[in-house]
Amino acid sequence: MKIKYFFNYKEDLRISMNLLGILLANNLKKFKKNTIFIFIPKLSFFSYIFINNLWKMRFERYISYPIKVLFTNKVDIAHVIDHQYAHLIDFLSAKKKIITINDLIPLVYEKKLKKNPLLLKYSLFRMKKFDHIIAISEQSKKDLIKYTKIKTKKITVIYPVVEKVFNLEDINNKKVLKKFKLPKQPKKIIVYDTIFYKNFEYSLQIFSKILKKYPDIILIKIGNSYNKKIENRLKVKIYNLRPVNRVEMSNLYKCCDLLLFPSLYEGFGMPCLEAMSCGIPVIGSNRASLRELLSVRSQFSLNDDLKIVNHIIKLLTNKNYLEKHKKISVSQSMKFKREDYPINVNNLYKKVLKLN
Repeated sequence: MKIKYFFNYKEDLRISMNLLGILLANNLKKFKKNTIFIFIPKLSFFSYIFINNLWKMRFERYISYPIKVLFTNKVDIAHVIDHQYAHLIDFLSAKKKIITINDLIPLVYEKKLKKNPLLLKYSLFRMKKFDHIIAISEQSKKDLIKYTKIKTKKITVIYPVVEKVFNLEDINNKKVLKKFKLPKQPKKIIVYDTIFYKNFEYSLQIFSKILKKYPDIILIKIGNSYNKKIENRLKVKIYNLRPVNRVEMSNLYKCCDLLLFPSLYEGFGMPCLEAMSCGIPVIGSNRASLRELLSVRSQFSLNDDLKIVNHIIKLLTNKNYLEKHKKISVSQSMKFKREDYPINVNNLYKKVLKLN
């Protein structure tokens, strides 16, 4: 099969989608009968006309990218890796056209955000033209059907996987801590603050309550979306880090004691799978796709602060309890086998092409 993957602009900063696309393309190369092409769009000369970056990227995504695609060679499978580029459908040259749906958060939270995502709706309206759609979770599939009325038989759920760097191999903790300028002794909780639905404010509340009972602890924060003032007693305990690559991210998980992930909504929840694959416990919300991804013993209601606080403190103070939940993480991560992902996608391509 000749397969071409259509990526996002790097400037769109939809990093997780591009990472998944690269992982998929590299693994599909391993099938001898496959020829893989990757199309990563670059900013056109005309983009420099726009001073405002928002309008620049809108021009690139909706005008420049379709023109670029129009002149690509015909293949067996054209796979668009991000649903926000569904508007490319009429310009793709392929026997069969496939797209991946990640999440529909702008639609799910349209009222909360008080924004009407017209351009996303413009793209989604064209999704029904694709021959098949890959959803990264049952939750994403459910949302897609709700908002687009696409028929169930046209959607297949194939759970994504994480890169090999997220593993159980030992690392030089001392070296990693030094690189990130982290203290050795305190226990460490890692949290995310990349966007509002990661719910950092809740993480902060839980951290504050833990500190009252167990002060020998610090918070490792990935991202910097929270813009409210943090009281000093908490601020001095928070380390805001930005790992520059996937190896650094994996090493950081391994230096921490647990991942606190009280997300309001996830299309899948990749950080949880990353952390579990590195063998650390995850404390996540029982919402959206996290119900599919996490063990029931790692899911908690966001209305039960006391249960979460007590569970975390027990993880930090009871070695046997910690080891038990490390094993739960590893066991759960093994349900998302790296070798299954490319096989499932490859089989889907054959099915759509009617090669089986």
